[in-house]
Amino acid sequence: MRKFCAHIVMCSLILPLFPVTGNHPAYSFTPEPDKIFVHLDKSFYVAGESIHYKIYFLNERDIDSKIVHVDLVDAQDSVKIEQIVLISDNTASGEFRLPVSFREGNYLFRCYTTWNINFGNEYIFYKTLPVYNEWLTGISADKNMDYLTRDTARLKDIKNQELNVNTVNCKPIHARDTLSVEIQTRSTKAANLSVTVFDLNLIQPLDLNQHDEYLAKLKRQPMDEVELRFDPEASILVQGSVKEPRTGDPITSNVLSLYNKRDFTFTRIKSKDGVFSFKLPLFHGKANLQLMNMNPYQEKVPLVQTRTILYDVEQLAIIKGPPERTPEVNKYLYFSKLRRHFREIFYQDTTDSLQLVSTPYLQFLPDKSYDMGKYRYIKNMGDFIHQAVTNAGTYKEGDSRKILLFNNETKKYFMTKPWLLVDNYFIFNDSLVYNIPFTQIKRIDLYITNRSIFKYFEPIMVQGGVIAIYTKNNFLSNYVESSPNMLEINGLQNVQNEESSISYPAAPDLEPLIFWQADLKTDENGFARLNFQTNNITGHCMIQLIGMDENGNLLEGKYIYQVTGE
Repeated sequence: MRKFCAHIVMCSLILPLFPVTGNHPAYSFTPEPDKIFVHLDKSFYVAGESIHYKIYFLNERDIDSKIVHVDLVDAQDSVKIEQIVLISDNTASGEFRLPVSFREGNYLFRCYTTWNINFGNEYIFYKTLPVYNEWLTGISADKNMDYLTRDTARLKDIKNQELNVNTVNCKPIHARDTLSVEIQTRSTKAANLSVTVFDLNLIQPLDLNQHDEYLAKLKRQPMDEVELRFDPEASILVQGSVKEPRTGDPITSNVLSLYNKRDFTFTRIKSKDGVFSFKLPLFHGKANLQLMNMNPYQEKVPLVQTRTILYDVEQLAIIKGPPERTPEVNKYLYFSKLRRHFREIFYQDTTDSLQLVSTPYLQFLPDKSYDMGKYRYIKNMGDFIHQAVTNAGTYKEGDSRKILLFNNETKKYFMTKPWLLVDNYFIFNDSLVYNIPFTQIKRIDLYITNRSIFKYFEPIMVQGGVIAIYTKNNFLSNYVESSPNMLEINGLQNVQNEESSISYPAAPDLEPLIFWQADLKTDENGFARLNFQTNNITGHCMIQLIGMDENGNLLEGKYIYQVTGE
């Protein structure tokens, strides 16, 4: 296995690469890396398909890391897909769907915990994944496709398996039969397994022999002297830098505020020479954050960047160039096109309209609230403030009109211009906000007392008050997304609840991947039973299991069955 070295680059990804300040826990054992091995359901994919994976940590003891990172990286070292997955019982699993428009090419599937960086980047698991796109070139049936059928006689001679796998019913097996499979570990120890079942005419078995060198490396004990720069990651760690957007100089201010739109909270962040770090409690989905400079004498919107790993040239060279289009791959792509056409014929899309999601109102009690349905004669928000709001005043400054809010508590005008919150994001371009077409505004809330501002917002906002504006269709969403101080942070992978397709007995499914189960546990004697429905294509199929026993040993088992027809 080639190693890659870590270079720090500026990129939009949340992988920490510099030391975390604080005391590290005292370990009563020799620290060792998280020994990662990943079972993927297939060896290559087509745009539009889902990638399923199961992550095993082959450590003899329970690891301390709580989350693991999964990335799909292209040859330009650009992260195309990234996920964070929760670890439980030294395993983790997940899936993600490749967009139909996904570019054909070779990619790196990367899996790591930040704890592993203490031991060198060679302990990051990676695998080269070819991804094909059936839309790129015309694919038609090859008259010689039959010769691609597997030599099943050779494949049936499976020896030295750690798992014994056998079917216990359905002989002969017909299309769409439900198979019952018994699994027994050779060591009769409890095990945690993952199962993939596929059509042998279209998919080749996963070969674990290619990982012998990697597994041998994992068994080596690391050196006693290890510089522990990172603690096991139990929360989501974000690190990066903040700069002046005009000069590019690091912001020296130690008054940074992190605004979390998910729960409407403000958190003070410390930085040194423009470098910051903070931790987020584990959450699912994505969080949109704004990092703001609260120093009144500096730019409020800093340029925020986070850090990542850069593969060396040799590592990227592995995936450069297009994936090989073998006759076997062309056969797979041909059947993939057939599946798409059958779905168009037999399955109907019931979606007849797109639903717009409204921005939720802040769960705060404003001092004043205005429903815009009552002010149809006003053209924009600037006119509304000037004409309808009694708790505001305007004054001329050059060619523009400035707005000040009136503090209901002090009975004086605020000292500075108000803070503008549009669809729960802070916007610092006043003219852009005040010129939002009034037909696009649903509601305006004013926070114009010291009490409400101190209760809900940053204390410094008491100098200007806060105007919260809600639009009908997230009117400034594109502007917000391009703001340099925005951070989109990935949380834990959401549980996939994909709707199952309507089953039509007459519709050939032609599915090469028949079944995948990421979490199959045996009993204390190493026994488990599995049930699944085979597809409706005749031919040979393979059940392949990969897993880990209670001592962290990697297990494998295979079984071939034949589907004879309806």
